[in-house]
Amino acid sequence: MPFDFELIAEKLQKAVKSIKSDDNLYHERVDKIIDFYKKSDPKVIEQKRNQGNHKWLAAKFLDHNATINSPKLIPQDYRVIAVDGSHIDVDRHSPIKCVVLNIGTVIFTYGSNPSAILNSSPLTYIGDSELNIFDGNSTSRSPLQGNLMGVKRAVMELKFLADTLEDYADGTPTLALIDGSLILWSILGEQEYVIDQLLQEQFLEQLHRIKKLSDKKVILASYLSYPDTSDVINSLRICLCNEHCSNMNPCEQGCSLVSGIRDRDIFIKYLPDSSRSSLFQSTSNVIEKYYGEEYGINFYYLNIFNEIARIELPNWTANNLDLLELSHSLIIDQCNKGLGYPVSIMESHEQAVINTTDRENFKMLLDRLLAEQGINYNTSQKDRSKKYRWV
Repeated sequence: MPFDFELIAEKLQKAVKSIKSDDNLYHERVDKIIDFYKKSDPKVIEQKRNQGNHKWLAAKFLDHNATINSPKLIPQDYRVIAVDGSHIDVDRHSPIKCVVLNIGTVIFTYGSNPSAILNSSPLTYIGDSELNIFDGNSTSRSPLQGNLMGVKRAVMELKFLADTLEDYADGTPTLALIDGSLILWSILGEQEYVIDQLLQEQFLEQLHRIKKLSDKKVILASYLSYPDTSDVINSLRICLCNEHCSNMNPCEQGCSLVSGIRDRDIFIKYLPDSSRSSLFQSTSNVIEKYYGEEYGINFYYLNIFNEIARIELPNWTANNLDLLELSHSLIIDQCNKGLGYPVSIMESHEQAVINTTDRENFKMLLDRLLAEQGINYNTSQKDRSKKYRWV
């Protein structure tokens, strides 16, 4: 049945008009926040953040607020290595429970001996031993599917990145890029034995391998395009918040100024094109509880073609000014080559993606192998109804 747009058009039209009428007020609020941000003392912000009884994810300020950093010149010779992943989740209708994970890797070398290597590596997980995370102290298990498979994919992406970096770490300045966050947010809420195995024993082990290469000018960074984060805003909120704001009307609360505003909203107006913000440190629960100080994650915001990106760096990169500045310059260069988005991440995604045809061919291969062994299996009426149209 065709989608009836008339049923939703009227409500959408009202919403659009509301956005237009609020636009001027929004810009006034952003300008006031930027002015407050520029005049604030980072030490005072930190003092209030540490003393405050708040539940917001508030960034730790590491630099002077008003800092605007321009990119340095890029070296003549440098390398960029990027990875990305895609997977086919478990099909509960199939008699063979399996997951296919495809990791795309690109190695771009620039300068006197330019080259490009693009590769994809499919991995298959089959059977209970490969499709479950087991608790060594009990009979508990957690199936490797859905959200947990996403965590496993992040682990394997970082492992492939570490493997490749070890092969190519020859002293040439090398930017190691991943798409997304270095913080495994989605691991929170999982069982402790799952966190121990996937995060502490596997993910952090790959970070440790990459850390050992930092003296060979290896820079690890993650790229988040158009981020929805509010870590910096939340730190400012703490400073603006009245002592008893819970007893006030919203319009009387000092922190109402930042309500609904995200970090990207202030930095898109504050940062000139190609410049980066001050450096901040994430205070997320997953970092403080599991990563520790050694693997702490810092970040800065970058204006790329009038769009804000969040660049995350591990402590050892962020604390090295040369590597920090090099991360900025090389990411800008990658975005220039990719018309606003890092070309290496773009190409690694193309290598990793499992498109609709690939998924259908995989299903046909599995069905053929089962048929050759005389194995027939039943699927659900719901699954069949999605494949065949009756009217």
